[in-house]
Amino acid sequence: MILALCLGVIAFSLMALSMFGHYKDCFGRAPTRAEQRWLTGFAWLLLLGSYGQCIHYYHLGYGSIVFFGVMTITALSTILLLSYQAKRLPLVLTLTSVFTLVFGGSSLIA
Repeated sequence: MILALCLGVIAFSLMALSMFGHYKDCFGRAPTRAEQRWLTGFAWLLLLGSYGQCIHYYHLGYGSIVFFGVMTITALSTILLLSYQAKRLPLVLTLTSVFTLVFGGSSLIA
């Protein structure tokens, strides 16, 4: 469940960074077209991975419901972060990615 949350946070952060305004708020410049495509594509892959985690632990029916709850929580946290502390999004994205790698490795072994 925590891995699905982390993947959701990363995915929604990348989706937000693929937009001109949010990217400019975080990095002070506009994203290139290639950066926008890469960020969007990778965000969708991570959302798919988050859905896969929910289905793996809770099966298809209940896992789908849990996934929509995970999406709600992660989207809200990303929106709040962008609203009040947009400059910190890259830091949160980095810390969440590291936590996902550490926690994801132990989750896949168990």
